[in-house]
Amino acid sequence: MTGDVPLPPIELRRAVGPTDPSWFENQTGRGALDDVEMPGKPALDYTRVLDFGCGCGRLARQMMLQRHPPDEYCGLDLNKAAIEWCAENLSPHRSRFTFRHLDIRNPQFNPNAAHERVPLLVPMDHYTLVIAHSVFTHIIERDVEFYFEECAAALALDGLFWSTWFVFDKRYFPVLQSFQNSLYINLQDPSNAVWYDVGFINDLHRKNDLRIFSIAVPDVRGFQYCVLARKGDTRPAVQFPEDLAPVGIARPPINSSLDGELSDALRKKTNLGI
Repeated sequence: MTGDVPLPPIELRRAVGPTDPSWFENQTGRGALDDVEMPGKPALDYTRVLDFGCGCGRLARQMMLQRHPPDEYCGLDLNKAAIEWCAENLSPHRSRFTFRHLDIRNPQFNPNAAHERVPLLVPMDHYTLVIAHSVFTHIIERDVEFYFEECAAALALDGLFWSTWFVFDKRYFPVLQSFQNSLYINLQDPSNAVWYDVGFINDLHRKNDLRIFSIAVPDVRGFQYCVLARKGDTRPAVQFPEDLAPVGIARPPINSSLDGELSDALRKKTNLGI
């Protein structure tokens, strides 16, 4: 069955991180997010799915291969090449799987776009599952609240919001102003990786009528938490657990045209085994 659905080309897989084909497969037929272990995690309702930041269709392809694929799937991304590939190669296999380009400026994937931000233009109060996997980890603070609100508004009552975050506690960063809630690692492209204050993340959910009820800790110390929230649930939210994962490496892709000599130097060190 997996051979009937095309695999994204290596250059598109490389842009989103893992390139191994197994990362895009679904041999079990289970839900695309079902194998992620989270305390108190319910059965996810894949009936109507919004995938904000779908990339080259990793989750879309896995959902197509589920025993019970979504009745409706909408994938959005700012990488035009990835969206065009998905529309041409995945949508023909399931007509209810649609993909749309968000023409938002991004130094790495969409540098010539005219807009800093655009509305998602999807049905409100509609989706049973909204996914933002490895998305808010790459949206800078001036835009993150706007896109979080757009996602929350698209979610149906009792629907689930799956998101991932790089997390820090600004109480331990005394130089930060009250309005500063994020940390960055790349001057040329701040969206390369963004850490958000845990209190800021909690407030975003609370202000948008979302209760965090399940959190998965990172596999690598300092990497992304998986957060699951329900719309309209008024019970107290669970707290972010301490990150006790082993120390390791999980570097995001680097655009050499942005980082120039620094990127070249890093690659040379890697090639030398340093």
